[in-house]
Amino acid sequence: MRLSLSILFLLGLAGATGASANPEQETTLTPPGMGVATDDGSDSIPINPALFAFDPDAGASLLGRYEPSNGSLVLQNYFSTRGMGLGMFYRASAESDTLWALSTSFAFKLSPQLVAGSSIRWNLPQGSDNNFTSWDLGLGWRPLAWLGFGAAFTDIGSPSPEFGATGQYAFGVALRPWGDFVSAGLDLLASDDTTSTGGYTDRAARLVLQASPIPGLLLRFQATEGIESSSQSQRLQEIAGGIQLSFGKWAGGFYADSPLASEVAYTGSITSVFPSTHLAGTGKRVPVLHVDSDLPYSPQPTLLGRQEESYLHFLQRLQVTATDPSVKAVLLHLDKMSLSVGQVEELRDLVAEIRDHGRSVIVYLDSEAGNLAYMLATSADRIYLHPAADLNLIGFAAEVKYFKGTLDLLGLKPQFFVRSEYKSAVESFTRSTPSAPASEQINTLLEDIHAALIRAISKGRGLSHEQVGRLLDSGPWTASEALSMGLVDGLIYEDQLEETIEGYLQSACELDDRFRSGTAHDGWKSPKRIAVIPITGAIVEGTSSGRALPGMRNNTYSRTIVKALKQVRKDNTVKAVILRVDSPGGSAFASDDIWQAVSLVRESGKPVVVSMGGVAASGGYYVATAASHVLAEPSTITGSIGVFGGKISAKKLYEQIGVSTTQFTRSQKSGMWTISRPFDRLESASVDRLIGDTYTQFKQRVATGRSMDMEEVEEIARGRVWSGTRAMDAGLVDEIGGLSTAVERARIEAGIAEHSRYDLITYSLAPGSNGDLPTRLLLTLTGSWTAPTWLSQLLAWSDLQNERILFLLPYDLEIH
Repeated sequence: MRLSLSILFLLGLAGATGASANPEQETTLTPPGMGVATDDGSDSIPINPALFAFDPDAGASLLGRYEPSNGSLVLQNYFSTRGMGLGMFYRASAESDTLWALSTSFAFKLSPQLVAGSSIRWNLPQGSDNNFTSWDLGLGWRPLAWLGFGAAFTDIGSPSPEFGATGQYAFGVALRPWGDFVSAGLDLLASDDTTSTGGYTDRAARLVLQASPIPGLLLRFQATEGIESSSQSQRLQEIAGGIQLSFGKWAGGFYADSPLASEVAYTGSITSVFPSTHLAGTGKRVPVLHVDSDLPYSPQPTLLGRQEESYLHFLQRLQVTATDPSVKAVLLHLDKMSLSVGQVEELRDLVAEIRDHGRSVIVYLDSEAGNLAYMLATSADRIYLHPAADLNLIGFAAEVKYFKGTLDLLGLKPQFFVRSEYKSAVESFTRSTPSAPASEQINTLLEDIHAALIRAISKGRGLSHEQVGRLLDSGPWTASEALSMGLVDGLIYEDQLEETIEGYLQSACELDDRFRSGTAHDGWKSPKRIAVIPITGAIVEGTSSGRALPGMRNNTYSRTIVKALKQVRKDNTVKAVILRVDSPGGSAFASDDIWQAVSLVRESGKPVVVSMGGVAASGGYYVATAASHVLAEPSTITGSIGVFGGKISAKKLYEQIGVSTTQFTRSQKSGMWTISRPFDRLESASVDRLIGDTYTQFKQRVATGRSMDMEEVEEIARGRVWSGTRAMDAGLVDEIGGLSTAVERARIEAGIAEHSRYDLITYSLAPGSNGDLPTRLLLTLTGSWTAPTWLSQLLAWSDLQNERILFLLPYDLEIH
């Protein structure tokens, strides 16, 4: 009923009569209902050239205006992206000369809430020697999520009044108490009358209203009241309104403005929409989501601004397919997938959610189809395999490398102290084979992960656990063998996908490789936000340097994380924080710094929820102990509550290569950390004491955060790793689930109503995100190259080379 009345009201306006400010003298064009402070995007440039800095997404707009009474025609188009805009203007009328204009615009942020911008127009009127240049200036300030201010100065200096280029000055306020549902603006306008004293003689007030009762429908209205300079009397000068309908990536609008005492003028618009919005879902789209490489948590941008997709953005794109009315099915294209078991379990949960909403999910396995790719594929409705590919379904194996023999050959002697027997990280340097506790925990973890694979295949393909076990023992399988045994549903080439999917769906479809591939910027900060801060890779001291090499696993730098946590703690719009932890740990000092910052966020009254990825162990678990709620996937590698530290002595190596050293000291232990000699007895006792004290502190953090006593913590600590399921049984984790579950938990703990609008914001902490020019150039040249695992490990260790005490996973376990 409300929608019908709104449309009837605006259609009534279209038939009204009245006036406009002289259309044949216009030098810019904007749709009705757009104010100096209300809008952003490419179509806002003519009214305020600053506001499109709030919306850096690429956009385009085309407007046309026609007045039947005098045949006046005005055309205008703008393109904008990342604070740069280009425009063209054309005006023709039987009563005035033709005018062409080209413009360029620039806008930038002075702060997150304050923007400035300008436009320069090169005007080319009909005739000779009458070209002129005009200049616009704009400011925008949005101090609150529902309040904004704007100021615009157009045609500054009145460069050509005879062609309509007379100075205009506008000051506006925007109110959005209900967000996009209803917004309003009030502008005060003044015109520079160059025919008299040059003062502000023509003034007006303009009210603008916008309403979006349903997605894809935008209603606009405005009324302008003029103030005559001679008598100071007020009169209604103009009313206008219209409707805009969105169909995917584009929206079309129709408007009528009725200057009182004159004929009606009509305006049409075509405007880009991002993300795509449909007034009525077509139900034909099939998003194609590629998992063909490592999906980093913080992608590194290149010199040209191109960057790979982040894992968190991929999750959001996948989840939105469940409710997007334009989506009929989803295609997951898997090739050379480099995800952890925990991440695969997270994606399986999202696939189940999509299917629960009535969408079909199809998986295409390309050249490399291994255990994890097939584990994910079995959550789908259909699985298709490349005819030339093998199904490398052989079960999981784990491998740990030991370097004691290498160190002996080099003359290097490791001296490490650990707490406790399961903290086997140093065994790679001190042993040639695993200890009994190390073997025990590796086998237990591998058993849990292997069982998860068997359960997934059994459920997805309708096989018993015994049948799946025999398949794993008998693999790998050729494509034809996989098809004959019912492991896949068809063998097709990539160019046959669309035809095959249409046959399965029994209807036409549109494959969409770019479905929500970019990050949309609303332009208005939501009054309620949930911040996601990733903690990935090794945890080290310092600040992101901006010198990361391409393809490397990003480490987490404590000062960068502490700074981000301080920002969200002070930001009143951030109602909750999610720490996405996918880290084996690292520096004890850096981990404690982050723990303290998380504690301060909790003390400020904001909930902190931890979402664990593939691994959240040792220092990765340490930072989680300050959270209000902890979630993990069934196969997340977590726990490892323990500590180790020490050094590697190079005394024998120095002797072998003829290097001698002389040490000058002033205290008994001042030279203890030199690598030219091993620790003596007193130094060893001191390091062991430090390790013991740090271990006690770790256990105290766990006891406080998990409401346990120290004896209970000791039982589940001792450096032992746990799968997510076992960690939950041990009380280290509150719930099994992924990021989407964590977001829902954060919403509840923050007191955000179920259907209330809130934004999910992700802090990008990539070392390359603010990198210097050589780094960004290298990233551009190497593209999506991924570093070998050993090189990533070596560089991660290089960031920890000066650390004395470490909270680190007992091993870098390769599961394949």
